[in-house]
Amino acid sequence: MILILRAGFGTSLPYAPEHSPDSQAVLSLDLLRLTIQWSAAAALAQAIEKRDPRSTWVLFTSANAVRTFEALADRIGGAAGLSHLRDQLPVVAIGTRTAQALEGWRTRQRVVATDPTPASLVQSLKEATVLEVIWPNNMTRRREIPAALSEAGIRVTEIPTYGEEIDPQTVEFLHRSLATGGVSGIGFTSANVVGTFFDLLDSWEPSLRKILENVPLGGIGPLTATVLQTRAHREVLTASETSVDSLVRALRDALSR
Repeated sequence: MILILRAGFGTSLPYAPEHSPDSQAVLSLDLLRLTIQWSAAAALAQAIEKRDPRSTWVLFTSANAVRTFEALADRIGGAAGLSHLRDQLPVVAIGTRTAQALEGWRTRQRVVATDPTPASLVQSLKEATVLEVIWPNNMTRRREIPAALSEAGIRVTEIPTYGEEIDPQTVEFLHRSLATGGVSGIGFTSANVVGTFFDLLDSWEPSLRKILENVPLGGIGPLTATVLQTRAHREVLTASETSVDSLVRALRDALSR
């Protein structure tokens, strides 16, 4: 069974590994459970209200950040408020998955930094003459981003809008699946998920790391794959496109060879 480990708002476990002998079957699990910081709604509303519409954009660095923003926007102004924001706010997205989460937004001002690096983001913002960004982010956000923007002279208003908690049900399922040899491949959808998984692995019995040596591992994008390779200490797969479908294809191709 191929496991896709994610950060999300909930998970369900439809079957146990011993009930699925098909090594090509795929199960997505939320290793990290996202928690919306509802108290951030007021700060977010204030930042949006006071922004300079000519030079201040909203920065999204993940699809989860987009979903959380939409939930908070509903809290701020209801459906009408969210519709207005979708029409009016200029946005910049890092990565194609984040851009896909913004497809329902009708704003005409949109920039996508397809290369998920701070340098690529800075270049994209400068090309759009952005002077300031409002960044609704994870409470464990990427620290290199504000440093790179500040160095480039771009002001950053950070608003932590969601956090992450390890899902104990997923941890139990994952441990049992590895121990029983029911995992044929593992895909990771973010660097935070990679870090959480290997921190757990370090706390488990050494035999599980030995089992993992023969399991193909893959990252959904270059950044995730780089972190994964560092933690796994071996070559890993990178999805050809930043999507779960592409990640699954890469793992299936590795298993068929």
